[in-house]
Amino acid sequence: MTPDQDLIDQLKILNRRLDIINNPFKNAGYNFISGIFRSLGSLFGTFIIAGLIFYFFSSVDLVKPITTWVEDIMSQINWEKIVPTPSYDQNTLKQYFSNPTQTP
Repeated sequence: MTPDQDLIDQLKILNRRLDIINNPFKNAGYNFISGIFRSLGSLFGTFIIAGLIFYFFSSVDLVKPITTWVEDIMSQINWEKIVPTPSYDQNTLKQYFSNPTQTP
């Protein structure tokens, strides 16, 4: 291949690229197709990474350490301060259930 032929080939490639840039419909089509492939690549990449993470966490037994950790935290909480339980005597309960429209 001669140097002139090399230059002619490069000019043809450059003209095709300039034709795509200058023509708005070809440019929009090119960008649309590249956007589709970019989004598909992101989608497949996300599936692969999510699958690897799911596989890793399914093979690791994390239930026992997490439940013991939660039990330890729950045993340290004073639940009477957070959710006080009302204490009614028997007379108040009898009055309430005999007349439910009246509040104790």
